[in-house]
Amino acid sequence: MCSNTKKKIAATLRQLMSKRSFDRITVKTLMDTTGMQRQSFYYHFQDTRQVLMWICREELFSPLLQSQLALPEWLVYAMELLDRDRPFFRRVLAAVQTDFVQELSEQSTTPRVAGLLYGTSQLQDLSGKQRFVVQIVTNALVDHLLRFTQSHFPLDAADAQQKLQYLLAELKSGCGHSE
Repeated sequence: MCSNTKKKIAATLRQLMSKRSFDRITVKTLMDTTGMQRQSFYYHFQDTRQVLMWICREELFSPLLQSQLALPEWLVYAMELLDRDRPFFRRVLAAVQTDFVQELSEQSTTPRVAGLLYGTSQLQDLSGKQRFVVQIVTNALVDHLLRFTQSHFPLDAADAQQKLQYLLAELKSGCGHSE
């Protein structure tokens, strides 16, 4: 029941966001539209922003965290997930960009970049300079995903994967000669 309530609230928020900006959606409006009691909302979420991040965790972050793909394929998978409902994720970025980017970077991308470049996903195992390199590469890759999300260009998965494999091979070969 708990999961169904969360899903209903999330689906309703998605529906409302297709008609109006996120900052004009109140808990009252959301719950009136679901036909549920307002107290039900606060049992599951603190605010509408938390609902939005829950949707992102369910539809984007969880699948990415569970994926065992190598980094180039994983990045294309991230692009495919974003591409499934790009208009919605554009609205998410406009509403909660800081939270979205931080979660995409810290939980998903950074450990994979560290693993590719230095053979470990544990940042504490890296030197300060290596952590700096991982952070710069992570920022660039997340920025690429954000720009893709905000663009209107269609996804060419094969081309994207080929370019990302080349980029990451270049980065990896360069990192093998440092420190």
